[in-house]
Amino acid sequence: MDMSRNEFIKLSTMGSVGLSLIPALSTALPDDVLNAKSENQNSKTMYSCQWNLKIVFGKQKEALDIMKQWGAEKFRSSNFKVSTNRVMTGFVGESASHVVDEYVFESLADFEKALADMSKPQFKPFAEAIAPYVVPGSQEWKIYRILS
Repeated sequence: MDMSRNEFIKLSTMGSVGLSLIPALSTALPDDVLNAKSENQNSKTMYSCQWNLKIVFGKQKEALDIMKQWGAEKFRSSNFKVSTNRVMTGFVGESASHVVDEYVFESLADFEKALADMSKPQFKPFAEAIAPYVVPGSQEWKIYRILS
């Protein structure tokens, strides 16, 4: 797969809250993309992996509370601990019901490992808890290569 500098990879998740894992990135992308270095060989390329979802109207606080607890568990017991995280909500030009849970990884292989870790049993209660607050079919992963 030949990717231009401006191109991003958009991967959709499946299932009611996006817990189904993205098909193995290692089979979809060549090693030079999975473990890419930037043009400055002293620094690795970084990837912004964003879980986008819409929250049912009026339920943002409840959903964000669950995401906060889920995030704490991710950083305790999964490969998400090698990433940095921030959560954003729509403000101007995007509905406040739109939530982006962003993780920045040094490689897509690290992201793939973090997603695989989501099959561990300690994460299931969080998926079940947030399901009623997510607009069905609204969740998707978007992955961007960070250029600067």
